Amino acid sequence: MRSVCSHRAALYWLSPEGVYVAAEGQPITRISDDISEFIEGLSATDLAKASAVCWDEKYILTTPAGTRKWSIRIRRRGR
Repeated sequence: MRSVCSHRAALYWLSPEGVYVAAEGQPITRISDDISEFIEGLSATDLAKASAVCWDEKYILTTPAGTRKWSIRIRRRGR
C-alpha cells in the first residue's frame, strides 16, 4: 500500500473506513472522523490509487478526489 507511512514511533495508513494511526503503547486510533464523508465517497479505484507521505510533521494523503493533511503533532486535520 502506498498510503502507509511511518513517522518517529507511529504508523499511519488509509483503510476503507478511514485514516488510522498506531503508536507503541497506544491504542489504534482513527484520525479521519471529521472527513468521514470524503473517505466513504472514495471508490475502490480511488483507494487503490491513494498515496501518502509523512513530511513536515504532517501525514499527507493524496487521492484522485483530493488531498487531505493531518498534523502529526496535534493529531488533527489541517491545511
